This record gives sequence, structure tokens and C-alpha cells, in this order.
Amino acid sequence: TVIPFDAKKENASAAICIHKDGRHLYTTTRGSNIITVFEIERGLLKPVQFIECGGDHPREMKLDPTAGFLLVANRYSHNIVSFRLDTSGLICEQCSEINVPQPCHIEFM
Repeated sequence: TVIPFDAKKENASAAICIHKDGRHLYTTTRGSNIITVFEIERGLLKPVQFIECGGDHPREMKLDPTAGFLLVANRYSHNIVSFRLDTSGLICEQCSEINVPQPCHIEFM
């Protein structure tokens, strides 16, 4: 499951990405506005963390080139939020937020 069992809102899938270590998969879900972190073990996914995405209606999500941060673009709250990842691949804290009108894509140059 990509959402907690007690989620009561109508939900839709948004973005997905895999950590460069190949051991973690990240998804965002609109409606509940959450990030779900999965461990990948022997080809199976195990949900290990549910965390709020820092805004409303996540559209895009990307790991930075170092894979130490996860960025989420939230369309209706007009923000991009960064989260620091710990060495195990879990999200440990929200770091920063910038205002961007209806962001829908994140690109590292």
C-alpha cells in the first residue's frame, strides 16, 4: 500500500523514484499529500515510512544528484519542499521550502 490504511481522502498516484542505492523507492500520493518510502528487498516492496509532503497536490519528486535530499513540487500550495534523507534512505526532516507558482517539474542542471 502507498497510503496508510486509515487514509480517508480520495487519493491518486503522483511521482515515483528509486534511490541510487537500489534499496529504496519513494512515491507521492495526492489527496492524502504524503510521501511513502519503501524498502526494496529481494524484489519485494515493504512500506517503511509515511510522511506529509509539505504541501498540497504533489506533482513531481526528485532525488538530488547526491541522493541526500528529496525534493517535492506541490502544485496547489505553490511550493517546492526539500527533505533530508538519513544514511538508511529514510526521510529525517524537512529542510527548506521555496514558493513557485504551480510547480510541476524539477530539474537539476
